[in-house]
Amino acid sequence: MTEKDSGRKPEEVLKYLDSRLDSAYDLGSGGMGIHMNALSRLAMGKEIPDRAYTSLSISGSNFIGNPYVIGWYRPDSGFGGPIVECPDAEPHKRLINNIYLLYNELDRKTIRLALLGENELAENVSGEEFDRESFLDLIRLASKRGQIRLFTDFETDFTPPQSSFDFMTFALRTEGVEVEESFLDDFIGIKTTDVFRNEVISAAAHKLAAMLAVSDQITFEAKQLGSPVSFDYRPDRAEPGGKWRKNWKKYLDEEMPTFGQLYINGHEILTATEIDDNSLFAHVLRKPKLDQLV
Repeated sequence: MTEKDSGRKPEEVLKYLDSRLDSAYDLGSGGMGIHMNALSRLAMGKEIPDRAYTSLSISGSNFIGNPYVIGWYRPDSGFGGPIVECPDAEPHKRLINNIYLLYNELDRKTIRLALLGENELAENVSGEEFDRESFLDLIRLASKRGQIRLFTDFETDFTPPQSSFDFMTFALRTEGVEVEESFLDDFIGIKTTDVFRNEVISAAAHKLAAMLAVSDQITFEAKQLGSPVSFDYRPDRAEPGGKWRKNWKKYLDEEMPTFGQLYINGHEILTATEIDDNSLFAHVLRKPKLDQLV
């Protein structure tokens, strides 16, 4: 355990405790529940709902992208992080930082493959960062195929994209660039094919591990600050028979678990997911349940 000199008071940290926990249950912003369900389905070759695949294919999630978490793993961000860190804080933070690197590398591969064209082999495509000239060469190549229209002023003011979000912003908002809708549809769909299946599974497994790490930090600090989280915690809005529980059952085909059970389920899915290198979250695998819950 590490106590940080953040200048924040316990009541400030605890004020939004419920909302942080509740975001793990969010079905629309990549919550932990929908993410682990999608990862399990992908690894087993089962059909994945569209809204669930989004969580697999991007690094973003309200559960790991809220100000508390950002302030935790990026102290220079200006956001307020925790006062008390859990024992595994350092490897947790390394893990969270690295999921963005993993997804950005995967994004750059999909951008390159889309711009090179369908005859290129995925295994030949690099995930290295784009420099301005290499990206311009790829854009001109796609332009020759008629998928992108370029005008004389398009080169004057843009930054080479390093993620899918950056690329979509470039394609839709850069002056002097017009992109065929069919090309954007193909680009978005690349990750849903078998081409990058193993890499998506690996990135998504790291993302799930990061969610478990965030769960560990939030609940550990809550206990240390005198407001321990119950194993049986569910969002207040998740009343029996209510819309939230019905949607959970509809989309995930299971009853909404308690927070303690949600963590256990996620850990079991992570343990069962086979990837080439799990060294970044080996410490998470050693924590099958949250002992700090009451």
